[in-house]
Amino acid sequence: MSAILFIQSVVLYAWPLWASNIALNLLFFAKKYDRQLDGGRLFSDGRPILGSSVTWGGLALSLVMALAMHLALPGHELVFWKVASGFIGHALASFIKRRCGIAQGRYIPLLNHGDYIVAFAGISAAFGAFDGPLALAAYAVTILGTPLVTYWAYRFGMRSRPL
Repeated sequence: MSAILFIQSVVLYAWPLWASNIALNLLFFAKKYDRQLDGGRLFSDGRPILGSSVTWGGLALSLVMALAMHLALPGHELVFWKVASGFIGHALASFIKRRCGIAQGRYIPLLNHGDYIVAFAGISAAFGAFDGPLALAAYAVTILGTPLVTYWAYRFGMRSRPL
């Protein structure tokens, strides 16, 4: 496969994941009307279950987007799960960070911006549709590109933190 075709394949593989992540990041504009998914409850270790950015609004947005994409692109393999992975990955990363005692909002390289790619890789593996080279390439592009995009979103007032 040529380099151009591979890049095209990576973009086709990852764009629903990226779109979902962007939409969830933009949700912070409505945050004052949103509620934390775990209700602020604590895990058995006394730490929060999830971070405050894992919300009911995020879950609802993720499910609505996933359903809409599934209906709009019925032949696009696992598109529902690609879109839902934005929320699933974020929630899992938040859970892991809370278990490790990492503060809310602290940037952790390789975890923060690649969480949804990893989540979808796991889901696609469960469905027997895992494509290692595409997943790895999408992860690499994501963890290298997202910090730049989030920094500019912060500069334009679209994010509360630069990373």
